[in-house]
Amino acid sequence: MNSRRRLVFIFCMLFLILPACSQKRSKWVSLAPLRSPRQEMGVVAVGGKIYAVGGLDKEGQGLRTVEVYHPDANRWSFVQALPLPLHHAAAADVEGVLYLVGGFEGSSFEFATNLVWAYYPASGQWRLRAPMPTRRGALAVAVYQKEIYAVGGFRDGHSVSDFAVYDVAQDRWSSLPPMPTRRDHLAAVAIPDIIAISGRKDGMNLSEVERYDVGRQVWSAVASIPTPRSGFAAVNMGGQVYTFGGEGNLHRSDGLIYETEIYDPVKGRWRVDVFMKTPRHGIGAGFYNGMIYIPGGATRQGLKATEIHEAYMLQSP
Repeated sequence: MNSRRRLVFIFCMLFLILPACSQKRSKWVSLAPLRSPRQEMGVVAVGGKIYAVGGLDKEGQGLRTVEVYHPDANRWSFVQALPLPLHHAAAADVEGVLYLVGGFEGSSFEFATNLVWAYYPASGQWRLRAPMPTRRGALAVAVYQKEIYAVGGFRDGHSVSDFAVYDVAQDRWSSLPPMPTRRDHLAAVAIPDIIAISGRKDGMNLSEVERYDVGRQVWSAVASIPTPRSGFAAVNMGGQVYTFGGEGNLHRSDGLIYETEIYDPVKGRWRVDVFMKTPRHGIGAGFYNGMIYIPGGATRQGLKATEIHEAYMLQSP
């Protein structure tokens, strides 16, 4: 190879390698486990702490207990319990207050609720707020401009397309145009429009992803998720949607979804990232200080609650 061809070869290799080297890589870290195994709970970051609220224990019994993770100390502690056992409720943070929306009361899937509870960390008290227009569990919520959007869910044995918004300042709900596709065990993220992702319809996992334009108040379809999943977690990090875990994998004996998939709303496409360190379903996620915390969940399809706690992070090469 003469000198000129060698220089061209080196330049081409640098052109290919340097962009990849400049990209951040992801990794998983193991953290202090929950003090009690739980799945199907509400998970959210509030005031720099991660909350795991209610859910189901190893025997499938509904939980009242609430745990809070302190990232600086890598430890969990219990705070004021819920007034009643709740599972499959959705959790959100608005200005330092934890809101728990809907869910199922007790230990069964028969008693979907429309109740909304607010937890005030400063006083350690739970208070009832205005109820949702309809009862539903296994729903998803997203926060945009200090309002909580509640989408989809499950009621009376069927998936629903219910959609409503909660004005926190006015303590008032308003019904919105229903989601085009009925679904439960879905996830929702604000980017800032509301993205409703995957989930299942009457027991079957879906690949559909739908976007609600808050200004125009209309729904539209966007790129489908590569791996249909339900009972998973999703987070907006840096304007992209990160999805983790879930169940409904027919190709694995545990029924779990291992793939982490990321949606870029600008490019309108998905990409696959590293597998979860410990795949789980029945999970939620809290995002704080560049890390996505995923406590608990189940380590096989159905009931198998765990206390495992891991976090996903991006690191420079």
